[in-house]
Amino acid sequence: HEEIPGGTRFSYTLGSACMFLLSIQVITGIWQLFYYVPTVDHAYSSYAFLRREVPFGWLMNGFHKWGGTMFTIVVGLHALRVFIWGSYKKPREMVWFIGILLIILTALFMFSGPVLPWDKKGYWAGQVGIGIAGSVPVVGPMTQELMQGGNEMGQMALLRMYVMHVALLPGAIALFVVLHLVAFRRNGEAGPWDEKKRQKVGYFWPEQIFKDIVMAVLLFLLLVYLSAFYPP
Repeated sequence: HEEIPGGTRFSYTLGSACMFLLSIQVITGIWQLFYYVPTVDHAYSSYAFLRREVPFGWLMNGFHKWGGTMFTIVVGLHALRVFIWGSYKKPREMVWFIGILLIILTALFMFSGPVLPWDKKGYWAGQVGIGIAGSVPVVGPMTQELMQGGNEMGQMALLRMYVMHVALLPGAIALFVVLHLVAFRRNGEAGPWDEKKRQKVGYFWPEQIFKDIVMAVLLFLLLVYLSAFYPP
């Protein structure tokens, strides 16, 4: 029964939508780990086996691919909404700062994920991305060698992208999501910038929860549609 300044809004569902899509990524990612083989000889064939032979494997892979894309879009919209509402201002600076770190982690997820199937698209996405990292002055060559594991794209590069995508980044994003939520709970929702609009009061339960559930259902149906009709 917590009060929400300015009343409930569908624009406030973007944060919970991020959590919903992140949960989808975790579930479908773990599902795929049971079949994926992170070697240059078997990565693509294991990926193809998952999509063609495993029951509902195509659906899980579609959810993961499109869920990652939608997660990136929703995170961007969430950050834009917070910026426009001015919710980053004192005393909520830490919420904004941690959110920016989460955006960076999201970008790293979107970079490392496409490399893993080790098809032409994945190979060259990794090659170009690592090359860009290597062009940074001073630390570039060291960064490139660290990400590539050698002088060329090969087994070590694939393995390091795999470790980054399934171990390092999930651990980091879990930590910062918890910190983000803790920082948010300390101060609550800022509400609209107009003081007159802020005087209207809504309630988290059941009004905002209902909107959050509606948004989650719509996203789920969109994921099913995209996975079925526009597969990776």
